[in-house]
Amino acid sequence: MLVRDIHPFFFASESARPLSCGPPSRSVAGDSGGAGEDDARSSPAHYLALDQSAQLIGWAKGARGMERPEANTFGLPTLTGPNGEDEIGAVVGQVRKFLQDQFRDDPHLSHVIYESVYYDEEKRNPETFGQLCAVKAIVRLTCIDHRKTCIEVTPQEWRKAFLGYSDARALKGTSITLKEAAIARCEDLDWTVANEHEAEACGILTWALCQRFPEFATETSPLFRPGRAR
Repeated sequence: MLVRDIHPFFFASESARPLSCGPPSRSVAGDSGGAGEDDARSSPAHYLALDQSAQLIGWAKGARGMERPEANTFGLPTLTGPNGEDEIGAVVGQVRKFLQDQFRDDPHLSHVIYESVYYDEEKRNPETFGQLCAVKAIVRLTCIDHRKTCIEVTPQEWRKAFLGYSDARALKGTSITLKEAAIARCEDLDWTVANEHEAEACGILTWALCQRFPEFATETSPLFRPGRAR
């Protein structure tokens, strides 16, 4: 079975419906006023979404009315020490520099969105979990320093908005993973991504834009995009 067989938006016979955007977003750091808020009288505010792992961070940046987001990936230093303290310092330094460069080069960048960090005893070791928490902390602190709005989202929330379902139960009976489903969703939207990290960052970005601009859900649904008939 293909992803297109189980994704709700791939059935042209179904009544057209926008993405489900879920509850209002939660601002957890930065300028509560939302520096660079987007409205009809100003240039579109740019949103930066981060998908982090122990080795790579995928990112996607876009704004309301975009044709497709800008997406890329950058690598992180490997934790090789006994406890990883020195390497974690290098990791957070690299993430901080990336954000500072983004804020310097893009005056319209006003929001940073990242995925919640959770501990899975079966899949994650303490050192990796510590690194992810450190990255989360430096993202929040850097946003505060630069008066940017920082928003946290759970995997279930952004997947519901981007894929149409929140977890792997929707893929039961298939060999497709959630990460592969995110890549397929980007392909359907004609968004170019190089890997799963960029695809999931695009999903996080979509969720954030849906929160701020409900009409974005309709704009990004393939049933409403010209030339993307099924």
